[in-house]
This record gives sequence, C-alpha cells and structure tokens, in this order.
Amino acid sequence: MPGFIIFLYIAAGALSIALLVWFIYAITKIQRNTEMIDNNTQKLEDQNATIIFLLSSINVELKKITNTKETTSSEEKSGTNDNQPNNEEAISEEAKVKPRNDRIVCPVCGTDQPSLRNVCFNCGCKFIKE
Repeated sequence: MPGFIIFLYIAAGALSIALLVWFIYAITKIQRNTEMIDNNTQKLEDQNATIIFLLSSINVELKKITNTKETTSSEEKSGTNDNQPNNEEAISEEAKVKPRNDRIVCPVCGTDQPSLRNVCFNCGCKFIKE
C-alpha cells in the first residue's frame, strides 16, 4: 500500500507539471496574439488617418468643382449664348427631349444642361420638347 501512495504522489506531481507547462504555453501564445493585434490595430489607425486625410482633400476638390459648375450653371441659366453652340462644327439635327428635374440631356452628345435651352450648347442639336 505505501508504494501505491508514493506512485499517486509522483503521478499527481507529473500531471501538475504538465498542466503548468501547458498553462505557461497558453499564456505566452495569448500574449503574442495580443501583441500582433495591437500592431495590426496601430497599422489600421494609421491607414484610417491617411484615408481621412485623402477624403477631406477630395471633399475640398469637389467643393471647388461644384463652385465652378454653379458659376457655369448660373451663366447658362442667365441666357448667355442660349442658342449658340460652343462647338464650331454644329450639328444640324433635331431631337425630341423630355426635361427632367429642370435639366435636359442631349440625345446626340449626352451633355447635361438646363431645360430652358432650345439648342445644345455643345453640339448644336435643336431640341424639340415633348
């Protein structure tokens, strides 16, 4: 019987050591994974900062373009050169158009313009409004 108790002590000690080694391995693995996650998170934060900067730059450029288009649009609405196309080679076509949201898209060249126009300012196509 005393030999059996000694065996139980040795087996319990070996099992304890095995569990301790596994626990240390698991903690080390968790620590490495946490460090990797921290590094990846930092990289993503840097990329997000770059993306936010680029988007704000694009937004500024879009505002400039919008302001330029609004200026051009106000000149078009004022009636300057309403029946004169900008293109020197004016097309002598007529096309039926249907204004939508106070805009007309020329069926010949695809130019978007105010619905008040009678002639496309790009190609000279005469509009027949439906």
